[in-house]
Amino acid sequence: MLFNCSLKISGINSNKLISGNTWSSCAVYLEGTGDVISSINIQKQTFIGNNTSSSESYNVSLKDDVTSIILSYIIYDTYDNVISWVNSQTGKSLQNLQHQNIPFVQI
Repeated sequence: MLFNCSLKISGINSNKLISGNTWSSCAVYLEGTGDVISSINIQKQTFIGNNTSSSESYNVSLKDDVTSIILSYIIYDTYDNVISWVNSQTGKSLQNLQHQNIPFVQI
């Protein structure tokens, strides 16, 4: 499961995207870091982790041209690769592309 975590690190608000088996395993990991936990929420976007060693990621929303359903993704990769991926999605149109700088942690 993916968890979007809001933290205070040395008094500064920060976020991390954490992949773990359960909410409690995520909480235990965060408690071990010594950071102050503000919130832990299940991430409902489809995850594409092409380059999780970087904290560079993009929120991407695509609209299905037939059903008008909005599909939401979080993609860890370079801008150029994300744009190439978006352009390869047939039958879908780009609704939103937002850059983020959120570290990814696999526990």
